[in-house]
Amino acid sequence: MKILFRMAMLGLIVAMVVLVAKTDPKAVVTNQRDKAARRWIREHVPDKEVEVLGFSEERKLWDHTYLVGWARWKNASGVTVVSHHVFEVNGPTQMVNAWSAREFVATKKFELQVMPTALQGQRARELQTFCNEMGIPVEKDT
Repeated sequence: MKILFRMAMLGLIVAMVVLVAKTDPKAVVTNQRDKAARRWIREHVPDKEVEVLGFSEERKLWDHTYLVGWARWKNASGVTVVSHHVFEVNGPTQMVNAWSAREFVATKKFELQVMPTALQGQRARELQTFCNEMGIPVEKDT
């Protein structure tokens, strides 16, 4: 009798977890945003057999929230490439903008140049830290 009761309780707990997971709006919405990000990667990578490897957690940089995605594909020479793509997200639902990692870093470096001089050093360190934490390769300026 105890075993039946325990199995019934376990079944109820599992059912509640499944119900909460299905009704959690954040889980559904993030899935929609990930689908949009996957679609963007497929549209902007030249290889039609691109494999989207996954996405990072959201991180803030300069009052905006970003997400990084990774994709594996073959270039024109047949060499396998892993590319980074950066997505600006607005809350848990919406993808606002997207760049390749190289375009993102170039854009942010340009934004640094037009900032007031007093902010440039701090913001440059924030950008470098963000890129390091998110695994975005940064080319050194020569």
